[in-house]
Amino acid sequence: SEHTVEQVRTHVDVVDVVSGFVELKKKGRNFFGLCPFHGEKTPSFSVSQEKQIYHCFGCGAGGGAIHFIMEMEKLEFIDAIKYLAEKYGIPIQFEKGSGKRHLITELEEIHKIAESHFKENLKTNEGKEILSHLESRGLKKESIEKFGIGYSQQGWQILLNMVRSREFSAEALLQCGLFVQSEK
Repeated sequence: SEHTVEQVRTHVDVVDVVSGFVELKKKGRNFFGLCPFHGEKTPSFSVSQEKQIYHCFGCGAGGGAIHFIMEMEKLEFIDAIKYLAEKYGIPIQFEKGSGKRHLITELEEIHKIAESHFKENLKTNEGKEILSHLESRGLKKESIEKFGIGYSQQGWQILLNMVRSREFSAEALLQCGLFVQSEK
């Protein structure tokens, strides 16, 4: 939501973000370091904490914390917002009633449903046998929980029906990697 974007813009310090990638030294009001976007031997990369921007006098790169993360991590705007929000503990809010959900959001939701479903399957009678087998192979309950290991039941349509009831787009169902298009 716009609220989340604004929270990230106001609560994330550009010096803190940039210093995770570039060694910065304070000179006067600004911080300077070697530009991460082009090779250089003398620092021409300036970061202003006062203005919350960075600028390279060598290659001309510049922007704020969000743009810096987009460039360094090769992320789209929404993903950069999520990255920074998670890193700095800013709750992510999604706009409600804004029409179609974004494809990436749909894919994330589908995978969360699948993970939860597979983990719950370990609690069934058949799943308890699978759990015993995993433990006999040396996997500890802590590891099973930590890595979200679950169990898929025999019926291919169970998860599909569960996901279909949530009205995801056909494109998301095809791209999520959990289903294939077939005659069935």
